[in-house]
Amino acid sequence: EKSLIAYVVPDKVRAFAVNQILNANKGDLEFGAALYEMDNGVSMYSYNRSEVKMLYTEVFELKTYYKHGIVVPKDACIIDVGANVGAFSIFSLLTFENPKIYSFEPLAPIYNLLEKNIRLYNGNVEIFNVGISDKEEEAIFDYYPFATVLSGRHSENY
Repeated sequence: EKSLIAYVVPDKVRAFAVNQILNANKGDLEFGAALYEMDNGVSMYSYNRSEVKMLYTEVFELKTYYKHGIVVPKDACIIDVGANVGAFSIFSLLTFENPKIYSFEPLAPIYNLLEKNIRLYNGNVEIFNVGISDKEEEAIFDYYPFATVLSGRHSENY
């Protein structure tokens, strides 16, 4: 006869991301978005596994945004413009000591993934569903759900 002898409950502090994943509402994912786990255990929601793996490689493995002598001090203010699904913001949260991060993503479907991804990690991040410009204006954006890195205001230039 089978019976439950024990079960595991992830610690809410030390296993914050695990708790967030377990308690996430999977029903509100659109365009077939899914949660993908990277080689180092970092998980991110995306519409396309290949795209999120490419972002992971660029940001986490190649550290593309932190070359050329850039130093990030303790308590740094980091602004992530065009945050996409949040790979850079998540990397910064996990790498630097107590950063304050402001993430901006203007396209609503991509912003929804950014919001889900930021919720997976415990940190001081504010996200905004707006674009950044040198002037106030309305703009038309192209949106490619399975190639979000190509989406944007001037995507015809890619």
